[in-house]
Amino acid sequence: MDMFGTILVFLGGISLVLFVTGLLTQAWKLLFWSGAAMIPPMLAIYLGGSNLWFRLCIAVPLLIFASAFIMKHRNTIKL
Repeated sequence: MDMFGTILVFLGGISLVLFVTGLLTQAWKLLFWSGAAMIPPMLAIYLGGSNLWFRLCIAVPLLIFASAFIMKHRNTIKL
């Protein structure tokens, strides 16, 4: 594995740890950083794959960002 692949695997692992920790502690900042760390690996898959399923992997960081946004504004929004 080359250096670029090692960095992408490291970022994916860090993102997974931040995501689980953010969900357990209800910390939106950890979820935000998880999404940010997930962008380079998912972008590499998105740009490298021609199949529709490879194109859909870019939705994972977007969903993480959306969950961080919802978690941040959940207490401020009055229904």
